Amino acid sequence: MDLRRLAFPVALIALLAAAGPAAGATHHAAPDSERTSLPCAEATPCKLDYAMLVASTGDDVALAPGDYYSSGTTPWAGVPDVRSGVAVHGSPGRPLPVLHGHVFTSTQPFIALRSGGTLSDVTLDVEPEPGLAGARATDVEAGALLDRSIVRARGATGAAMTACAMLGGTVRNTACLGSGDGTVHAIMGTGSGAATYAVRNVTAITKAAAGDGLRVLASSNTATMTVANTIARGTTSDLVARAGLGTGRVTVNIDHSNWSAQSTGGNGVTTIASGAGNQHGPTFATPVFTDAAAGDYRPLPTSPTIDAGANDFLNGPLALGGDVRTIGPVSDIGAYEVEAAPPPPPAPPATPDVPFPADQPVPDFSGGEPFPESSEGNVAFSEDFEAPVIRGLTVRKLSRTSKARAIRFRLSEPAEVALVISRPATERAEAKELAVIKVERDAGPNVVRLNRKPGRYEVTAVAVDAAGNTSDEQTKRFTITKPKPKPKRKRPKRS
Repeated sequence: MDLRRLAFPVALIALLAAAGPAAGATHHAAPDSERTSLPCAEATPCKLDYAMLVASTGDDVALAPGDYYSSGTTPWAGVPDVRSGVAVHGSPGRPLPVLHGHVFTSTQPFIALRSGGTLSDVTLDVEPEPGLAGARATDVEAGALLDRSIVRARGATGAAMTACAMLGGTVRNTACLGSGDGTVHAIMGTGSGAATYAVRNVTAITKAAAGDGLRVLASSNTATMTVANTIARGTTSDLVARAGLGTGRVTVNIDHSNWSAQSTGGNGVTTIASGAGNQHGPTFATPVFTDAAAGDYRPLPTSPTIDAGANDFLNGPLALGGDVRTIGPVSDIGAYEVEAAPPPPPAPPATPDVPFPADQPVPDFSGGEPFPESSEGNVAFSEDFEAPVIRGLTVRKLSRTSKARAIRFRLSEPAEVALVISRPATERAEAKELAVIKVERDAGPNVVRLNRKPGRYEVTAVAVDAAGNTSDEQTKRFTITKPKPKPKRKRPKRS
């Protein structure tokens, strides 16, 4: 295993300790620089790791745009920590400097943000050594801030990777992205003790083989994550809360955010508290991105996430890319801020009535006769104001020996159907939403297959047609029992 990342030269560290500059200095770094002596001026920038090592409380490290490698095209095997009171940054509105990294050990992230440190306006492009149990591109400690950055974590076969790992602190106006083989989580809160996290205006998306968009874990401790104005998408699930032991407590307070699937688990207490303005469940709306297939998650002006967030000074003054955080009446959901699509042009003025020629009789339609057909001058017009209708909602076994269920219903017209699967309320527990299944279906009888573990459930069906008309809700309760074993075949008695 390549362990180049594990130690910086002792002599270099001793030299820095003896010759460190006064607090409040700006140290410049450039992609092609090999300079390892002060001053790290704009005209004579230093190598990235040296500039970060000499910075102390009150200093900042300014990164010029470009691709940063350890040498040539060899990725960094880790860079120094962002120390307390130090700000490492690019320049808002300019191309983001790109730090290329390769994580060789699960004990250290590619870059750690210590309490009071700030990393902003950069791109991290990080991949793990195959087989690592828990590689991280970043560690954000309590009191640290990751702002206006792109963190791309590319998975490797057999490795588990996290783009934005949080021990506490704040991630805002940032895109935490996962791709590739293996498991990659976009954001994961894994602090110990009474851990608290803040996630604001974040785009947390993983397209890796497995992984969650937003994941909060606790063992026997208490973890609380506040989420606002955030898009979460995962291959496995969008939003996950897990409290492993019975004394564990996980709470996710989320508002004005966009996600679909969610799950909770563990032996402790987990709560996903959905606040105002969320695009989730029956009100779920799919974001529209510039080119999601290519990893470009800038929203288009037609995205439902535009002007759908909440204004708060905690969002920060600028969005990812350097735009003003709030361009429209309210902040957008996600890391970026764009202008909404322009309103449609005003309707043309109505054509004035033209009387029938005096020598032709005015047709009388009081008896209900259809308007006479004409080869010219008539414009066909129709408007759909009729809502779709769902009838005959049932849930039945697919077969005697299967626990799978068939959700059956009839539609009066083609429509998109949202099937919300929940656990019904009991004397001991409130109703709990488990999943939302969205399907496009034609008019007539329809069947949707459902696989869940044994238990009591409730399905609520809502249909929306192409004109936006919404049906009445139809609800059905059902129970999934363990499938009966196949009867043993009796052998015929010998005569």
